[in-house]
Amino acid sequence: MGLAYQLAIMLGLAILLGRYADNYLENETQYITAAAPLLVLIAYFYKLYKAVS
Repeated sequence: MGLAYQLAIMLGLAILLGRYADNYLENETQYITAAAPLLVLIAYFYKLYKAVS
């Protein structure tokens, strides 16, 4: 599976889990939905950096 597909799937799952968490916690502002994909991107780029180095 290519890098683009891995990243797309992980971002999609992060968004879905963030929306679920925000709805479960009844947050008016979707902070978890916004933060989850950012955390996935940071972790993914760190993993990519370690693999290249």
